Amino acid sequence: MDSVGDKESLFKEAFDEYYERLVKFVWYYCRDWEEAKNIAQDTFVALWQSMDKVDRDKSLFPYILIIAKNKTFNYLKKNAVKRKYDSYLKGTEINIAIQAISQSSLSYTYSKELMSVISNSLDSMSESVRMTFLLSRRSNFKNKEIAEMLNISVKTVEYRIMSALRILKSNLQDYL
Repeated sequence: MDSVGDKESLFKEAFDEYYERLVKFVWYYCRDWEEAKNIAQDTFVALWQSMDKVDRDKSLFPYILIIAKNKTFNYLKKNAVKRKYDSYLKGTEINIAIQAISQSSLSYTYSKELMSVISNSLDSMSESVRMTFLLSRRSNFKNKEIAEMLNISVKTVEYRIMSALRILKSNLQDYL
């Protein structure tokens, strides 16, 4: 190539003449217009980078097609690997789920569900009812001790515990 001006004019001429045809050529194989445009643009970038090696007496289109063909091939190959990997991951996730559900015993599944219902029931209680109930059932304090700690009457402690038990009984009725 003699000068930068010749290089630019030859490139512009090739771009104007072949870009649309190249996009259609690539689309035929990849079936994605945006990707076809990207590959066509990458093809022209590669052409620009190698313009010094191009024989200006010959048509550029066969050279451009070879570049586009290779770029399209690489894209399709990469996509095939990606699809295969995505498929593998989905299959792995499904297999893990199948193993998890098949290896968990009914009692484990049942107790996990039960714990979830109890936890949700505790969350739905007022703070005072929940705290009184947990001090009684989890910490094993006597009603009198709870009353002294919270500076409330024993009757209030009993009422709060009964309120908590009513909520639990209502939410757990399917499990009892």
